[in-house]
Amino acid sequence: MTTPSGHGPRHRRRRAHLGWAQWLLLLVPVVVIIIGGWSHRWASDDSYIDFRVVHNVLAGHGPVFNVGERVEVDTNPLWVLILVVVAGIGRFLPIAWWAVLLGLAMTAAGIGLATAAGAKLSRRHAGGLLFPAGLLVVASVDAFWDFSTSGLETGLIFGWLGLCFWLLTRLRNDERGGSLVMAIASLGPFIRPDMLLFSVCIVAAVFIVELHSGRWRRVRLASWFVGPLALGELARMAYYGMLVPNTALTKSAFTPRFHQGLVYLGDMVSPTWIWVPLVFLVPMAIWRMVRWWRAGDGHRDVAIVALLAGAGVLDAAYVVLIGGDFMHARMLLPGLFALSMVTWLDLSDKFDRTAPLVVAVAFSAVSCAMLRYPERLIGKNLIANERGVYIYLSRNPHPVSPADYQRS
Repeated sequence: MTTPSGHGPRHRRRRAHLGWAQWLLLLVPVVVIIIGGWSHRWASDDSYIDFRVVHNVLAGHGPVFNVGERVEVDTNPLWVLILVVVAGIGRFLPIAWWAVLLGLAMTAAGIGLATAAGAKLSRRHAGGLLFPAGLLVVASVDAFWDFSTSGLETGLIFGWLGLCFWLLTRLRNDERGGSLVMAIASLGPFIRPDMLLFSVCIVAAVFIVELHSGRWRRVRLASWFVGPLALGELARMAYYGMLVPNTALTKSAFTPRFHQGLVYLGDMVSPTWIWVPLVFLVPMAIWRMVRWWRAGDGHRDVAIVALLAGAGVLDAAYVVLIGGDFMHARMLLPGLFALSMVTWLDLSDKFDRTAPLVVAVAFSAVSCAMLRYPERLIGKNLIANERGVYIYLSRNPHPVSPADYQRS
C-alpha cells in the first residue's frame, strides 16, 4: 500500500528527530541561566524591604514597612503579593530563600516560554531548527545571573515577558486568548512601574492581531486591560492615599539625568561586550521581519516581534533618561531581555548559521568562562557591584538569609 508523499514512516521519523533536536536547542539557554543563577545566588539589601513588608502582612499588620504607617515602600506590589502567598503556605522556608528560588524559576520559565514562542513563529513561516541565540547570549552575562536570584522582582519580569510573548503567538488559534493577554499585560505596572511601557506595546500587539474584530470585541478586550489597572490603582489610593508608590517621589523617578544615564549604559555595555553579538543578531532579526512582511501573510507576526523589541528599546531609553540606577546593569536587563527574545537564528538559513551563529556561541562560551564585571565594590561613578559589596561585607559567597549575613 502506498503512502501519500510527506506522510510516510520516514517523514514521521524525520519530524520526530527535528522535534527532539529543537527541544534540546531550546533548553540550552535555560540550563545556562539555571547554572549561572544558582552559582551567583544571593539576596540584596533592597529585597529585605520587600521581605519586611511580607513579614508584616503575614503578622496581620498590613502591607507596610513600619506598623501603623500606611506608606507604600515597595515598587513591586505583585512580587510582594506572590511572596506573601508562597511564604504563607510554605513557612518551612525563610522568605529570602523563597524569593531566590522563585526568581530563578521564573527567569528560567521566561526564557523557556520565549524560546517556545520564537519556535512557533519560525515554524509558522516555514523556518527550520530555531537556535535561541539572543537568549543564550543574555543567559551567559553575569548581570543576569546576579539578578535572577537577587530576591528582587527581576525574575518575575523575565517570566512575565516570556509568558506575554508566548501568549501573543497563540492568538491566531485562540479567540479567547486576547482577553487573557490583556489581563496579564495589565499586571506590568504592578511588577514595576516602568513595565507600563511593555504593557502598552503588548496591548498594541493584541489590537493589531485583532484588527478585524468587531467594535464590541475591541471594547471587551480594552476592559480586560483597563479594569485590573483601575482596581489596583483604587486599592492603592484607598489604602495609602497616593497615586504612585512613595518611592516614585523620594527617588525623583521623573527627573531627567541623561548624562548619568549614558554613564550607566556604558557601565553595562563596555565590560560585558554585549554589543558584539547584538551587531550580528539584530540585523538578522530585522531581515527576517522584512521577509515575513514581503511574503504577505506575516504582518501580524511582524507587529508582535517589532512591538516587543520596540518596548525593550523604549524601556532602556527611559532608564537612560532618568539616570539609570546604582546597581550595575539591573534596570537595563528587561529591555535587553525583550530584545533577545526576538533575535533567534534559523539554522535552515545559510546566512543565520554562519557568522551570527559562530559569534553568538563564541560570545556565550567566553562570557561564561571569563567576562565579569570588573568593579569589585563601588566604582568612581557610584555604580555598585551590589552582590560583590555584600559578599565582601558578609564574608559569605552566597548571602541570602539573615544568618548568612551574620556569618563571618
